[in-house]
Amino acid sequence: MLLLVARGLSTAMLMLLSGAVEERTRTRSIKALGGLAAQLPRLAGFWFFAVLTLMGIPLLAGFVAEFLLFTGSFPAHRIATVLVLATLVINTGGLLWVAHRVFFGPVKDTFARAKDATALELSYLIPMVGAGLFVGLRPGALTPVITNGILQITTRLSGG
Repeated sequence: MLLLVARGLSTAMLMLLSGAVEERTRTRSIKALGGLAAQLPRLAGFWFFAVLTLMGIPLLAGFVAEFLLFTGSFPAHRIATVLVLATLVINTGGLLWVAHRVFFGPVKDTFARAKDATALELSYLIPMVGAGLFVGLRPGALTPVITNGILQITTRLSGG
């Protein structure tokens, strides 16, 4: 459940940021983009925070959730756990490739007038970053809430 929360935060951030980049550049083509970190440094920073959370970097929500999941599943399902870890490497490579293609490289003149994050965007991105950091730094504050909810669901499903 903690992984669902972590992935939900980071994926939601990436979806919102993808929409912001598309709105500013008027394209969805990764090939057409590049060098946006120079024009959109705040959006690029938020993008990389979301990518790092999805990658499972320590102190962020994704790391704690993946660590708990893999340490719990490895003793029971060794091969499946190793296969899932291998897919995480592929996922990480894809995320870094997209981030590199979109935000680094030569600055394109067609995006010279692109504006960075607005106050409205900051008003929802900053709390999402805070939540990702909070879950990563203090997972014990959230796990009792999750455990209580899971216990209620399993009790109802078992007829108790």
